[in-house]
Amino acid sequence: MMHVVKSEIRLASQLQRAALDSGVADAAIRVALQQTLQANQKQFKSIQSTVVAVFDREVQVDFIPLNGLINLNHAPVDLLTDALKYAAGLPQEQAAAIAQGIELERKKPNTKGEAAKLHAVEDLMRIAGIDYDIYARVIGIFTTDLEDTQRVNPLAAPLAVLNVLAQGKEGLAQQVLQNRLERGDTTDTTQLSGNHVQIASTDFIAARATVSSGDNTAVVRVWRLSLSGDSYGLPWRVLGKVAPFQTNGQPPP
Repeated sequence: MMHVVKSEIRLASQLQRAALDSGVADAAIRVALQQTLQANQKQFKSIQSTVVAVFDREVQVDFIPLNGLINLNHAPVDLLTDALKYAAGLPQEQAAAIAQGIELERKKPNTKGEAAKLHAVEDLMRIAGIDYDIYARVIGIFTTDLEDTQRVNPLAAPLAVLNVLAQGKEGLAQQVLQNRLERGDTTDTTQLSGNHVQIASTDFIAARATVSSGDNTAVVRVWRLSLSGDSYGLPWRVLGKVAPFQTNGQPPP
């Protein structure tokens, strides 16, 4: 009985701390956004980081341009094929067939006769040939938040997307990522697939707050945002939020 009670107390303590850290992360994102907009910055070309203080805790907030992801609604079919081939590990023929399925699905007319498009990455589960295993491997490389963007900004792309742009050359993708950490906007990206690369600024971003818990773990909170318009009196529009998750103390790449 004592063992059960102690376990429940420990679990309750962990849940309480996670809830508190999540609130601190949300507050940090709001403070960082306020500071950024006061500096009149609404466009981001590369990942930028800042540290803000919330309740005497220092929180790292990263602003990540969403054009570093592959746009499900506007990416060319050959880029979708590469994504399924190099990120999901599918054979060329299967990847091409699924990419064509995505093209057909996003062009289906809605009640107004317009292209219906995909409204969330989860819509991939409607595509013939995509099971949950494939979906789980590609969920982190796609976005439906962007409007007309067809290419990918390598200065904001995660490693999995860089691997797609490098056409499966993992060493090259790692090299670009490392150079980006060292050189920032001057990173050489000429060895990546030029047809799918475009370095450009965007006002669609992900704001990621990492709150250290002091035991070599951290709670991470991510908001997807548009800085081009206001919403309910706020000078930004929230497109979606990722549920808080725990890491080993470092923000994910």
